[in-house]
Amino acid sequence: EQGVNCALAAIASWYLWQRGPRRAFWLGSLVVAIVLTLLTKSRTAFASEIVALALTQMWLMPNWRKWVLALSMAGSLLAGTVWLQYSGVLHVQEWTQMGRDDKPDQQSLTGRVPLWNELLDFAAQRPVLGYGYGGFWTQDRVLDVSENQRWGVSAAHSAYVEILLALGPIGLCLYAASLLLGIGRARLSGIDTANWPLAFFGTVQVFCLVNGVADSESVNVSSFLCFCFVLSLTYIGFVGTGSGNAAARRPLLLTKVPVE
Repeated sequence: EQGVNCALAAIASWYLWQRGPRRAFWLGSLVVAIVLTLLTKSRTAFASEIVALALTQMWLMPNWRKWVLALSMAGSLLAGTVWLQYSGVLHVQEWTQMGRDDKPDQQSLTGRVPLWNELLDFAAQRPVLGYGYGGFWTQDRVLDVSENQRWGVSAAHSAYVEILLALGPIGLCLYAASLLLGIGRARLSGIDTANWPLAFFGTVQVFCLVNGVADSESVNVSSFLCFCFVLSLTYIGFVGTGSGNAAARRPLLLTKVPVE
């Protein structure tokens, strides 16, 4: 949870740094937030933060810069593959552990894949509407799943699996559609009109989309990330695209705002 909080702070600092004023202060805040995210050793939060910011920045780039970035990423991936071929994968596994003590298990994503396989079997028993909100993780199922997985389990560690268990395929489709439609609306209405709050909330939606693959915080109603998800979706749908929001429209890239 703290890793997610630090990642959201980094995303907010990124936009405040780009918009200005006090760019030096917000740049320092961005660096601190990224360092704190690393110190939490939350790999999912850190990766989601980087992907969300990278994808959003690609929206802002001219087409030729997108091609340059895509080719650079492809070249880096190729170079990394060649390096792995000669040096082995062990060092990469140690780096991806980010200092955590759990045993390297990249193929199972630290026990998540076996857990998901077992939970999908449960989901198949309720193929239409699921088990209902809060209806799956009863005391007996927590004990049974934890015993089978040989570690304490009380959540699906994936927002999509969690929604599938609670609300079935219908709920999963609605949740995924809300994310994708929110991202698309933020991009079309926010980026094209230089509405920086929409771009920020669109980045939060991308973060939830990516983070939900290996974490269930975005659908845990007691979490801060779930609050941010609902808040950003509400702003994108009902506030940010209104005609009366012209005052919020500012150039997104490194533009200073006059201070009275």
